[in-house]
Amino acid sequence: MGDKARATNDHFVPQMYLRRWAVPRSGRGGHQLIAAPADNPRSEFPASTRNIGSEKGFYWGTTPEGVEHHHTEKFLSIIESEATTAFRALLDKDEGSPAADALPRPWPPRPAHRLAMSWWIAAQILRTPRQRERLWNLDGSPLDPPRSIASANHHIRYIAENVAPLAATIYRRAWGVGYSTPCLLTSDAPVQIMNAQDDSDQLRAASYWDIYLPLDPHRYLLIPIQRPQARDLTIDHKIDPNGAPITIPLNETVMETAHRHIFWHPDHDPRPRLDLDQVLAIRQQRPAAGGSQSTFSYATLHPDAGIERRWLHRHVPDHASSEHPGTERTTTDPTATAETMLNRLNTDIQRYRNTGRT
Repeated sequence: MGDKARATNDHFVPQMYLRRWAVPRSGRGGHQLIAAPADNPRSEFPASTRNIGSEKGFYWGTTPEGVEHHHTEKFLSIIESEATTAFRALLDKDEGSPAADALPRPWPPRPAHRLAMSWWIAAQILRTPRQRERLWNLDGSPLDPPRSIASANHHIRYIAENVAPLAATIYRRAWGVGYSTPCLLTSDAPVQIMNAQDDSDQLRAASYWDIYLPLDPHRYLLIPIQRPQARDLTIDHKIDPNGAPITIPLNETVMETAHRHIFWHPDHDPRPRLDLDQVLAIRQQRPAAGGSQSTFSYATLHPDAGIERRWLHRHVPDHASSEHPGTERTTTDPTATAETMLNRLNTDIQRYRNTGRT
């Protein structure tokens, strides 16, 4: 690695995204969030968005002639710049009005914002150390990848070849946006391709499985798997926060699949609602046994319905009043529900396997 590469702190999780889990600090501290090792989530520490989700020289590569270049970092910065405008338009409108809608209006997003978000999500799937490690293991090497410019070239080519078709796939799928009563966390691998995070064909996996992206401590994007019986999920929609809290298992998946760290907002700690020991056990077994498998269903809100922005900052106990969105409980038989969900998951897995057959 050359001197230039050693001098750059390349973010594989953009600061514009991490700041949504952070609070501003005076002086040179920038924005500060709470981080924890994914293997030890009880050992949290404050971290600056400048210094987390990054690695020295991560996107430096070499040309066929052996000349060092930083083109990938510059390319990703352009994607981030366009997405910053889209994030603000979707999440920050009427920020100072507690009675305004917490969910984006208009929804679905305008084409320009959807395009920028699609490119950002695609890039975020492809750009992480977790993805580089997956590519290295796919080549069959028993060794850890060396931290050098040469080891980045394969990953850089992979990003360049796949980001445009992946963005197109994401753009065309149906998008759901939701509010979560439980606080959300994120990680250094924030975009989740559910049940296929380590799939050898990421483009195919992203065209089929649910894709989950936490947007901030209480809002998220979910691109759902398409099932014939769930017609309301085949178009862009708002997710009804009432009923089963799907974001608790989504939080656990984020923790399970993180590369090194998980992150959360200093005022929005999600851990009290998570079974940390169970998630850690799954995480530790993941290299040998594969990760957990998940399926879920949810209802949609009327297109004109919304949730007041005040609920982005107010926390309520688990036994909240009916005033709060997301407190309705169902009385279905848990055994029957579990059996139904397992059957649905097995059907989804079989359908996915069939899509790969010629």
